[in-house]
Amino acid sequence: MSHFHTPPGLWRMPMRTTDGLRHATVAPAERRQAPCVVVLHGSRGTGEGAARTTGFAEAAAWHRFSAVFPDGLDGHWHDARYDDTLGPDDEGFLRDLCLRLIGEGLADPSRIYLAGISNGGAMAFTMACRFPSMFQGIGTVIANMPARLDPRDTRPVPFVMVNGTDDPVMPYAGGEVGVHGGRGHVLGVEEAANLLARVHGCAPSPQVERLPHFPEMGMTTVTRLGWTTCRRGASVTLYRVEGGGHAIPGRPSQAPLLLGPTNHDIVAATLIMDAFAGTAEAAGR
Repeated sequence: MSHFHTPPGLWRMPMRTTDGLRHATVAPAERRQAPCVVVLHGSRGTGEGAARTTGFAEAAAWHRFSAVFPDGLDGHWHDARYDDTLGPDDEGFLRDLCLRLIGEGLADPSRIYLAGISNGGAMAFTMACRFPSMFQGIGTVIANMPARLDPRDTRPVPFVMVNGTDDPVMPYAGGEVGVHGGRGHVLGVEEAANLLARVHGCAPSPQVERLPHFPEMGMTTVTRLGWTTCRRGASVTLYRVEGGGHAIPGRPSQAPLLLGPTNHDIVAATLIMDAFAGTAEAAGR
């Protein structure tokens, strides 16, 4: 017997795949063929957990998006840090999930967006490079681009990245992932942002803005780096959390002594969904 309990308004979608029965937690919009965001949880997480804790379900509902939170196999995503011949076919699962969402009227095929946290963010970068025509925007939180990917394979869409400079798991400067390393190699955060900006014809230097800080909310601050005047449809935005750890800004910190502090000047899910909503509105006209 399943002990899965969905929060109010959510339901669980089963899917048969080459890796067996898999599931996604769905928060449908009030209308059919709405814009849709697919949100990938972090390592050891679940779709239902991401729906409850990341803030994306609430931010998606505010913008009248449907939101879908798939489960990685055994709580993990097989992103491009790992050997393609080993592990589950997560790329195929996510592709088929999007096709099913379209077929069942849960997503407008021209307005599907992808976001991910940590391991899920690395998977979002992977999908952006390997299935670029499927997504109209990419958002990542406390995640780096796997070093094996080529940013030239992406398409001109909004990329929004949220990263802490003192992240002990996903190193801001790039290198080996993990508190003790050994979990594959990633590009540095600003290295990836600059590569994406160059590929999509953005101005070479970003506009830099220090966001308002509320000292009572903690010691970390946020700097926004925005690459503008890009090719049509493209933008690259990095929210750099100065002193931030491996924690989702705007949400309660998990294990701060191990993973570092979070920031409460911004809400990562809201920033990403605001960016997606702007392009979705234009595409829906």
